[in-house]
Amino acid sequence: VKEDAGFDTSDAGDDGDQKSSKKPRHLSTGASAALIAVAVAVDGLQALVTSVTGLTIFLAPFGIAVSWILDIFAFLTFFVWLHALGFSMIKKGTGAGGFAASPLPWIVGGFTFEFIPGPNALPGWTATMIAFVIRNRFQATVKKMTGGFDKAPPFDKTNPS
Repeated sequence: VKEDAGFDTSDAGDDGDQKSSKKPRHLSTGASAALIAVAVAVDGLQALVTSVTGLTIFLAPFGIAVSWILDIFAFLTFFVWLHALGFSMIKKGTGAGGFAASPLPWIVGGFTFEFIPGPNALPGWTATMIAFVIRNRFQATVKKMTGGFDKAPPFDKTNPS
């Protein structure tokens, strides 16, 4: 198993398509752990800012502003990081290979949750990255179990057997 740039490329396609054979298939354990560790760090900083600035009413606007800056930083960090690892942020279509498989809805969802004062005290970035890693691992497992197929082969109407 060869790991390159945070991806396990052991199940790269052998169909001759150069674009798909070079594309990594799923996050490596190290890249998954690093994504989650950064999310935990961002959520920890936000919890610290919330606890320190929540002591007085005068510091609350400062705490909200710092929290929003941390959210924007986290959004951009995860966006650039996952794009650099080879994830397409915008995919056409639906299903396993479509927009739902893109990390963009996950990142935007985490950003939206964390941008709301109050709920942002919860570890939203950590939950978002854990859910994304679990989904990515699940997709890789399904692909491995089905022999590399993302969806069922087309139905052959000419052969009813």
